[in-house]
Amino acid sequence: MKHNIYMYIFLSFLETSGGLSFPLPCAEKNDKGIYEAGQSVEPISVAFTLVFGILLFVQFVCMLMHRIATLVHILAATEIFKKKRKVIKRALEKIKY
Repeated sequence: MKHNIYMYIFLSFLETSGGLSFPLPCAEKNDKGIYEAGQSVEPISVAFTLVFGILLFVQFVCMLMHRIATLVHILAATEIFKKKRKVIKRALEKIKY
């Protein structure tokens, strides 16, 4: 419900004021040599891009941590010398008999 009210207020404000953009402090020269207003930036799109980038970075770091933890778990559970022990044990049993 609160989200719907926020969207209604925000969209009605955009329709009446023409937008929330602010101009960049740069100007472009046209063919006649007169400076015209440069481009403008929407703060909502900048905020969305920043939040999305931060979340993407956090997700990447967590994925790396998970992969490293999985590798450590696999290495801890793998018995490397198990076959050698069996071979040595069989050889010792053959020698004893």
